[in-house]
Amino acid sequence: MSFTKKIFAAACSFLLLCPCLHSHNVFIIAVDTLRADHLGCYGYMRNTSPNINKLALDGVKFNNCYTPSPLTTPGFASMLTSLPPYKHGAKRNGMSIFDKTKTLPQFLKKMGYFSGAFVSNWTLKKNLSHLDRGFDTYTEIFTKQRWYGILNAEGEAPHINTNVYQWLYKNRKKRFFLWVHYTEPHKPYVYHKAFDHGYNKVFLQAYPAGSHHNKIRKYDTEVGFDDFYIGKLLQKIKEYGLYENSLIFFLADHGESFGEHDYYGPGRQLYNSCLHVPLLVKLTSNTEGNT
Repeated sequence: MSFTKKIFAAACSFLLLCPCLHSHNVFIIAVDTLRADHLGCYGYMRNTSPNINKLALDGVKFNNCYTPSPLTTPGFASMLTSLPPYKHGAKRNGMSIFDKTKTLPQFLKKMGYFSGAFVSNWTLKKNLSHLDRGFDTYTEIFTKQRWYGILNAEGEAPHINTNVYQWLYKNRKKRFFLWVHYTEPHKPYVYHKAFDHGYNKVFLQAYPAGSHHNKIRKYDTEVGFDDFYIGKLLQKIKEYGLYENSLIFFLADHGESFGEHDYYGPGRQLYNSCLHVPLLVKLTSNTEGNT
């Protein structure tokens, strides 16, 4: 399915405009710095995302989804407000949304939802971003230091899952909205040998000119690492009997560049490598009948 020239803020707009969905639980599973074209369900040649691919088969895949900003705080602020950065206020990392800006959990609270968030990147700290607005619980998980302990903290997928499992078990009988945020594969990329699938079988010419192949290899193993723990999270959701009647969004805040256009990372260049993000929507078991 094509979603041309739209931003992933449409995820929360879709929810708010569909009264038939208001009786179901809502999940947003978000991966920081994830390019759509490095997932198998978007045609990638390496087996980086078997669990995310299965989720795509259960839902709707949007082929052309673009972030309004290739930065974490602005991107996720747009997701939670359905506004572009110049309207919600968080135009850069470290900036907060405007005091009067309304967020998705504030709207959902009026509909009787209990809401929680688990974030793992310093740019989403509540005292910086104010993205905790409207959440009943907003948990910051920082279990390691980025850049070898020199700069800010981030969280790791296993620790995120442990905390989310506890929250889910405690609140599984409520009507809730839950945002789960994974930081991997944010640079500096960590190499995970267990998830280095088939790299030597890939023709390097298949990547865009200028690509740094060693960085791509490490990045892909980070994607595989996150996919593994996302699979565990989805399994836990099923174990608690929540999967069929939950609306699940899977998305990213922005992508990443690996040397294309002589540029690395996200943030300062508006190329598709940084702007094109995945968006999957797993609908509830009875959504089709209601709509």
